[in-house]
Amino acid sequence: MVMRTGTGIAIEDFRTWLAEIAEEQFRRHRRWLRELAPEQERVIRTQLLPSVVDRLALACVQEGLWRELSSDAKALSLYEKASR
Repeated sequence: MVMRTGTGIAIEDFRTWLAEIAEEQFRRHRRWLRELAPEQERVIRTQLLPSVVDRLALACVQEGLWRELSSDAKALSLYEKASR
């Protein structure tokens, strides 16, 4: 059994938050992609978006930015800006 620490849970929550932003942005910009085949859309959702989230999360963890973003109102503010 794998024990998750508070830090691990916080990072997982941070990745979930980034994934929600990525999905929302994909939906917002979907019209610019014109007609995607169902397979193309599936690949974007199952491979591209998670890959981008992984890279962003890793960079934030390496720089210690996730602590700042996950610990206070800055996260909400950043999310609101990203959602526009």
